[in-house]
Amino acid sequence: MTDKDKLLKGLARKYNISLQQARDVEDSLSFVAYILKSKSNRDTAYFPSVRVPSFGIFYCPERFRNKLKEINER
Repeated sequence: MTDKDKLLKGLARKYNISLQQARDVEDSLSFVAYILKSKSNRDTAYFPSVRVPSFGIFYCPERFRNKLKEINER
């Protein structure tokens, strides 16, 4: 059993969910990380929003985009 499996099993037990549900959450977060890493563009301050049903919306706040535009203009 790998460390990842042990961690998922511990989280499933802690939050009283099935191991499959814990894996689904992990897959969703991996997907969000992939999208935010590969599809974002710091030069144009483009960061896509990702909505994971029953979990939340992941986005870049407008104040961070404005700060990044300031830094890019310097």
